[in-house]
Amino acid sequence: MANGFSCSGAGYNKSEHDGIYFRWTGADYLLLYFSSPALVAGAETAPNAMLVYGPNETRDYGSCGGFVNSYCTFSLPAESFDGFGLKTGTVFYPDNFSTINKLLKKITEERAFSRPLSESMIYALILQLLAETARGQISAEEPRAGKEQQRKRRFEEIREEYLSDLVNPPEIKELISEEFFSPSQFYRLYKKYFSVTPNEDLLRARLDYAKDLMLKTELSTAEIAAMTGFKTPLNLYRCFGKRSDCTLKEWKRAAKNRE
Repeated sequence: MANGFSCSGAGYNKSEHDGIYFRWTGADYLLLYFSSPALVAGAETAPNAMLVYGPNETRDYGSCGGFVNSYCTFSLPAESFDGFGLKTGTVFYPDNFSTINKLLKKITEERAFSRPLSESMIYALILQLLAETARGQISAEEPRAGKEQQRKRRFEEIREEYLSDLVNPPEIKELISEEFFSPSQFYRLYKKYFSVTPNEDLLRARLDYAKDLMLKTELSTAEIAAMTGFKTPLNLYRCFGKRSDCTLKEWKRAAKNRE
């Protein structure tokens, strides 16, 4: 562990009821990320707000409805923290909140499991967290004025994660478990932003990858079907046929002739 550093706690809180309220002081730094609106010193934030409290600063925050937050407490020499240029006690909004939340989860995992060099890993993750936080800030007005743009950016991140594994894609309910919207709202907004449902989007991505493999490799149809998330070659053929005016073999032959 590096000299002058410790991480006294890290975690993820989610509670759906009203009335959560904290007002206290602590000797460590406290970094908070609110994916849902929260009350900070009596004022309501927009979604995806962040806040860093310094040692011995009064911490005044709570819920204004459903309450969802991630957090990390740590001690660090003041000169090390000051090098990131972060202002404590002030609400701000990151444009990379997905990355920040993933780092908070990694810190939580390192604390939860006894792994070799865990303290050194946590220290490295804290520094990365502070760097990402410092370079990703946008104005407090932007989340309110450009809420739609910010939400679309978040959907683009979710979409990228959803399509990252074509064979075993994550469940939708897992992707949105920490988001401040319902499943029905998610499907409606997904269709609005991408003009396609999540399921159809996944099938299109699988077909595009299958066609790419057919043109660039010598793999069999069965191998390509397995690599692109289709259970059998027949499923691949049927899916292609429903979305095209020719068969997969006809498409491949025509594509080869154009080369």
